[in-house]
Amino acid sequence: MDVKIDILEKREEVDDGRGHVDYVDYYNNVWATPIDLYGEEIYDALNAKLENTIIFEVRYCKKVKTLRAHCKKYVVRYEGELYDLYHVSLKKNEKTTALLKANRQS
Repeated sequence: MDVKIDILEKREEVDDGRGHVDYVDYYNNVWATPIDLYGEEIYDALNAKLENTIIFEVRYCKKVKTLRAHCKKYVVRYEGELYDLYHVSLKKNEKTTALLKANRQS
């Protein structure tokens, strides 16, 4: 785990009849290891039009457990860029580390 990321919760709000999305801090300064896609994962991502996908390896905890159930409501901030979270899985099916799969917002 060599970089810090922030996990933000998406909140849709309506002001004066116009909807917009706000981001609220959910889990700050999370130690993570960014992992590039390789092998078959690259081709699967390209076929699904997810060219800017990155995987973050983080330690498993209660907040990550919540992410597993509602991952589409969250984004990851990494190096000033926002990434939409689309899948959370456990590494080797153990509850020690989790993999957060995210796609960069356009």
